[in-house]
Amino acid sequence: MPINSVQLQVKSILNGLALPGQSLPLLAYIAPPVPGEVAQTLAFIWGATANEMPQTFSRAKALGTTLGGFKKVTYNIDIWLYMIDQSDSITADSNFPLVIDAVRNAMASAQYPLLLTDPTTGQVSQLLMIGEKITTDYAPVRTLDDQQLVLYQGLLVVTVEEAIQSTTTS
Repeated sequence: MPINSVQLQVKSILNGLALPGQSLPLLAYIAPPVPGEVAQTLAFIWGATANEMPQTFSRAKALGTTLGGFKKVTYNIDIWLYMIDQSDSITADSNFPLVIDAVRNAMASAQYPLLLTDPTTGQVSQLLMIGEKITTDYAPVRTLDDQQLVLYQGLLVVTVEEAIQSTTTS
């Protein structure tokens, strides 16, 4: 399945996103980097859950035809946000909500419909919808060991719909 191309599309929307009040842009990852010092706000993109169902029939291409039916996959892509900030920042009340809003706005304004090609498999699919449904949840702030820094964590669940045409023979 082209979940790979969907995750890569979400990453391309978010990676390098300018964040209000931040000197460094958002860094987006699918596979997390080696743990270490966090110097800027991070986003981790996970495939999360998907619901796949036929959109047209037949599911596979019939003998003597070149194309099969379509199926629609609805993904709930998790975007985990992490930000470290000074505990005594005068803008502490706004810093993380502004990051969340920037990510939500980037996802909500993403282009669709859009043809996607998986860079590994070459499978082509169509992005039918992205960012029209976004659920946000963020945890209470945590104080880090030095008591001077705080860690903000948030989760945005973005609904993405994709159409995939069958290329297998029945």
